[in-house]
Amino acid sequence: RAACGGLADLVAPGDDHRGAGKARAICASCPVVEECLDYALGLPVVMVRQGGIFAGRGRAELERERRARRAVA
Repeated sequence: RAACGGLADLVAPGDDHRGAGKARAICASCPVVEECLDYALGLPVVMVRQGGIFAGRGRAELERERRARRAVA
């Protein structure tokens, strides 16, 4: 169901820049972007810090989202 299905190598772990624009564009039209965000935020922090794009967000954006959600909870 994910728009990025089969495109796992679009953005390499550890690299938030190479292919990031293309990955973000794919995420923008994805029907499961919210589920992807929940998945990414459920990952151990160390995995998110390795990089990549999840739900149209890079490492720093995911860390900000994680902190924001923690503050609300």
